[in-house]
Amino acid sequence: MNWIIKLSLSNMRKRRSRTVLTILGIVIGIISVVSMISIGFGASRTLMEMLDKESNSKEITVTSAVTSGREGDGNVRKDRLLNDKTVEKLKGINGVAAVYPVIEINPDERMGTYSGFATVRGVPAEYMGELTLKDGEAVSGRSSGLKVIADEGTKEIFISEKTWASFKDSPEGKLTLAGKRVRIKQYASSTDADPAESDMEITGVTDNEYSYYFYTDIENMKSYLRRNSGASNDWNYTCIIVRADSLESVEDVSASIKNLGFQVDNNKKTVDTYSRITAAVRTILGAIGVIAFAIAVIGIINTMTTSVYDRMQEIGVMKMIGCDSEDIMLMFLFEAGVLGFLGGVTGVLISYMVNELIINRVVVKMLMLPEGTVLASLPWHIALGAVIFATLISVIAGAVPARHAAGLRPLDAATSIK
Repeated sequence: MNWIIKLSLSNMRKRRSRTVLTILGIVIGIISVVSMISIGFGASRTLMEMLDKESNSKEITVTSAVTSGREGDGNVRKDRLLNDKTVEKLKGINGVAAVYPVIEINPDERMGTYSGFATVRGVPAEYMGELTLKDGEAVSGRSSGLKVIADEGTKEIFISEKTWASFKDSPEGKLTLAGKRVRIKQYASSTDADPAESDMEITGVTDNEYSYYFYTDIENMKSYLRRNSGASNDWNYTCIIVRADSLESVEDVSASIKNLGFQVDNNKKTVDTYSRITAAVRTILGAIGVIAFAIAVIGIINTMTTSVYDRMQEIGVMKMIGCDSEDIMLMFLFEAGVLGFLGGVTGVLISYMVNELIINRVVVKMLMLPEGTVLASLPWHIALGAVIFATLISVIAGAVPARHAAGLRPLDAATSIK
């Protein structure tokens, strides 16, 4: 076996130009396949992360179903109000991991010369603790005044009254919102001509660029509403967030909540739809890459066939001194495998560099996507599979020329003219 390896490597060194060109063809094919699949995986992962941040895939938003009374007054039945009794009822549903009551207000907001319209959410401390902060600090427990955490996306919906430009696109938008104060006006009703005004302090900012909420502890929100709207202690919540224990149980939990007479909203169907779309995109992109790789396979067949005809005399001499046909076949298959392996490894390494240095940096910047967006992602098992695939396909492509070489008669091969 050692002499076969040495002879094969020696032959590839002698025919260096042909070897390099064959490997280059495989490299181009592998780059095409791997890059296309990487873009599919990267786009899929980025999209799913965006959907999960915008609306957690396991979260179900529960609201009251408006039921018309006998006179069509549009009242909500007392047993379907979103109150503490409902919260306890929802906690008892099989498959529910957590229940978070939410109180929302939609005040007029002003931050310097910018006006905004972000919803302020009062949520339990447990929910607040799950928010991932990019800057600043969390709101812990009760506090004097309305202290909030802002989503990074809120920068986008504060608009300058002078230029109509977004705060995000301004020089200030490059800085953090943590530490800023927002002047808010809260109207008690649609006919309220004298709204309550107060300051809202932003203590921290989440890393979520796709969500547009302010968050405060629900006890702070209750205190704020008591002071400014004369609210009582008998709370009816704007909505209730129910978190399922798994993505698979979202539909069952949603159905159970519907059976209690409430409206539900979740994004599982959206996630499933996007999963199917991205899977189809990956398949299409992969098919395009395979076409390019097929051209490389043709190059391997051409190289190995030419090599057989160039080495006819060598093959004849080897047979005359006692080499088995199997040894000659193995030599050509080994050469084809080495070409495929080298092309596969080189192609994968170049694909990694293309992904990181060009697609995920230059292309992301050209498309004006958020910094850190991953457009191309190459999982390790795909990289390993690409190298194995390139090696196996090269061996298969070299099988026909190898069989032809092994089947030559010694005298015919030894006396052939180059």
